[in-house]
Amino acid sequence: MTFYCYSYILLTNNNHYQSLWQAFQCVLKDWLVWIAVSPLLLSAAKQNVSCRNGQVSALSLLLVCVSLAGVYRIVIELWVSGYSAITTFYIYFPRYIIASVLTLVTCSYYIYKVNAEQKLKQYQIEISQFKNIVVKPKQTFLVDKGTAKVVIEEDDIVCVIANGNYLEIQTSCENYLFRKTMKEMEALLTPDKFIRIHRSHMVRLSEIHSICRTKLEARLYNHKILRVGKKYLLALPHFKG
Repeated sequence: MTFYCYSYILLTNNNHYQSLWQAFQCVLKDWLVWIAVSPLLLSAAKQNVSCRNGQVSALSLLLVCVSLAGVYRIVIELWVSGYSAITTFYIYFPRYIIASVLTLVTCSYYIYKVNAEQKLKQYQIEISQFKNIVVKPKQTFLVDKGTAKVVIEEDDIVCVIANGNYLEIQTSCENYLFRKTMKEMEALLTPDKFIRIHRSHMVRLSEIHSICRTKLEARLYNHKILRVGKKYLLALPHFKG
């Protein structure tokens, strides 16, 4: 900036500045102005201009910056060079408006770039965390329906009832046979979804409508009633706490 001012004087034969030092003094006045108003410009750049309140705040801070810069330059020129306030205002005020806008745009771009990089890093972290999530496959069972083999999901099972050498698996619409013991089936099902209520009955917790303690019966939402064993009664969440 100093060399620019000095070169301009040499090319235009303007005798206002006689040396590089005088040109530097002129530039120093401008730098002092920007150092003084830079906090306000940074505050304006940080405003969220995507909303109306942010736009009003940024514009208000920009006007304050220009006004402070203009008043500062008027005082400096009046004190150092003896220029009148009107002359200084005419020469420098338009420059400060342009410079303030350019500075604001530059700061806004920088802050936008920094925020974009931070969001990108956060997005990459979330993506890496998502990739590390192990999605467990749904538990399925190969059961018998007459002479056919059918695959059913654990989520379809309402209750399991011992039936001789087989287990009768009941869903909301069909009954199937499964060649397993109750103990083996209990180990296969998700513990927090199913509970043993009798040596011959296992039921999905969310399907239990009510428990009758005196009759030792469990009523399901499909209106089916199952026997409840005494030793399993207190393990039911209905009687805990």
